[in-house]
Amino acid sequence: MNRLVFTNPAMLWGLLAASLPIIIHLINRHRARRHPFAAIDFLLRVQRRSARRILLRQILLLCARTLLIICLVVAAAGPLLQPRQVIAVPGPVCTMAIIDRSFSMRARSGDNTRYDLARDRARAFVRGMAPGDKTCLIAAGLKTEVIVEPCTDSRGALLDALDGIAKEWGSSNLVEAMETGAARLLDAPEPNHRILIFTDAAGHAFSGSPRWPSGTQPPEIVIDNVWGDDSRENHAVTSVEQTTRGRYLEIRAGFAAYAEVGEEGLPAEIRLGGATLARGFVDLKANQTVSKIFNIQVPKTPRNLGRILLAPDALAEDDRRIFYVSGRRLVHALLVNGDMRPVLHQDELFYLEHAMAPAGEDTSGIAFTTITPDRFDPGSLDNVEVVFLANVRELTPNVSLALRRFVASGGGLFIAMGDQMDVDRANAVLDDLLPRPLRDVVALGPADADGIYRQGIAFSDISRDHPVLKLFTGGEAQGLQAVRTWRAAVVEPGQTGRESNILLRYQNGSPALLEAGYQNGRVMLLTSTLDRDWTSWPARASFLPFLQRITAYLAGCLSELPPPEVPVSRPVIIPLLENADGVRITRPDKQVVELSPGEAGAGTAVFADTTAPGFYTVEQTAAGTKLADRTIPGFIVHPPPEESNLTPISENRLQSLLGESTRLTLAGTDDESTRSRSMIFLLLALALVLCEAFLIRR
Repeated sequence: MNRLVFTNPAMLWGLLAASLPIIIHLINRHRARRHPFAAIDFLLRVQRRSARRILLRQILLLCARTLLIICLVVAAAGPLLQPRQVIAVPGPVCTMAIIDRSFSMRARSGDNTRYDLARDRARAFVRGMAPGDKTCLIAAGLKTEVIVEPCTDSRGALLDALDGIAKEWGSSNLVEAMETGAARLLDAPEPNHRILIFTDAAGHAFSGSPRWPSGTQPPEIVIDNVWGDDSRENHAVTSVEQTTRGRYLEIRAGFAAYAEVGEEGLPAEIRLGGATLARGFVDLKANQTVSKIFNIQVPKTPRNLGRILLAPDALAEDDRRIFYVSGRRLVHALLVNGDMRPVLHQDELFYLEHAMAPAGEDTSGIAFTTITPDRFDPGSLDNVEVVFLANVRELTPNVSLALRRFVASGGGLFIAMGDQMDVDRANAVLDDLLPRPLRDVVALGPADADGIYRQGIAFSDISRDHPVLKLFTGGEAQGLQAVRTWRAAVVEPGQTGRESNILLRYQNGSPALLEAGYQNGRVMLLTSTLDRDWTSWPARASFLPFLQRITAYLAGCLSELPPPEVPVSRPVIIPLLENADGVRITRPDKQVVELSPGEAGAGTAVFADTTAPGFYTVEQTAAGTKLADRTIPGFIVHPPPEESNLTPISENRLQSLLGESTRLTLAGTDDESTRSRSMIFLLLALALVLCEAFLIRR
């Protein structure tokens, strides 16, 4: 049986207004003083014939107006049918009321979410408590929290606590909540114990069997299903993968349908910022995942958050998914020309400048400034990410110190040899910035008949797994091996106390391109020149992509890791730069979280406060100063994927989990016990208005 309860019982005070039509009717019934008048006797005899009919109409009109006021007041009070077994059992009852606030409870039913319905049902239960009953309150979400303890019979305290519980973005473990409730009920003096759960009864919230306190009888379990018999069909965006193909970005999105019947022609679109870049239609198959490919242009801005949107359903929050697009980043480079010439093709930087921006910075993504060594000062390094020292003979001590600070904070440095560089002076000025100390400059390959070295030797031992050189495969590798170098610097062999990598060698085994890390930055050394004085490379087609890749690599564009993606409540591991002593994380709600050096740890930091979906920005600091971005720019938190499957747990499955000795009651599973009755009373009020109009017509 069901019992009528009210979500807003205070409105029932309005029933006092139902007495107004009766009072007005009684006032209008006063009798006038009689004065006999013989001429009117005939009219009185006529009136007596219709008096009974008029009196009946007045009584019906009085009843209609009184019932109209009653219907309006009851509708405003929020009438709700609730199963009687949820409310009343013989004797005082101690109830552990559990509110499910998981992500799936955000599914909407009209203007309200399932969570709103659960709280309304919980409020109605509290207001319907019998004398002597007591209730505790537990919130089941990312954590099982006991909100009201010890159990109380104070309706006001329970209602206030219900108002303070907010829905969450994670999963809930109702089995754990039942275990917590059963443990709290052990000391309750009431003769009857019960656990009452307000939930959507989705199967993902019930995992494993509860461990009831040993030596005790399991309490009665009542599942108040706020979903009822409404359709639980749901679809969601489940994944996003992206592949860069030239200037275009191929985005493969995954869509899932949790339904017995598929859906065709669902509109989907990709948005970047406020602009819609692609649209399409998705055909979903029942209980399957499908993928669809979208193509968009690579954004010109460096860091972008995109969104894939699917036609919304009851659970609209899983019909959209954010993804990160690195985009095209404009790298600012400083070129220091150590051998400027009046003849352009003889200038040290002629080939370098044309390789960096053959059609302008919009195409290459590189903006550069060229200066000579005498104009190179510490201020030249402001707003610069990469520095090229091309055949530079001398640097002042201030510039040398500023250059070290620049690389240590995350900048990139490329050093190229030439006839202006003295080996001993370079070792003294550049010192620990060099991947290896320089030993000498030698000729390569056989000499011609006149004693001049023109033939040179080719490259060998190409590190194709390196981000800079991995593009040289197939035909590109043949073009690289066609390069000839006839003069180069030789570095100190063996162990020098410096960790360096040799990325490219000459055929005689001598290093051609070396790389070393310097705190948070990188240094590369080309043992030959950037012009055609010592090598034919600048005149080869492979020189342009090589220099552009080198610039992007030294600026950190090729080594920036993609943002990790985790579900809500999963911790994120953040790789740290070498001298980082703190991490600053900006949450999606713009709140900033600081991790102290002790919390950051050595090499990695762990951030566990991932309670809301969205993009979390990560900045690393050293002594309060932001370091260059060379690790992850942030991370993405998504709603738990299992919460999108709204399939309810069956009664048999639930009984088997709880144990055969557990008394289980499923309530609210039929339409009659889940819907408000306000509309019925409003329709009845409308019928009474029509009835009144009929009665008062002349």
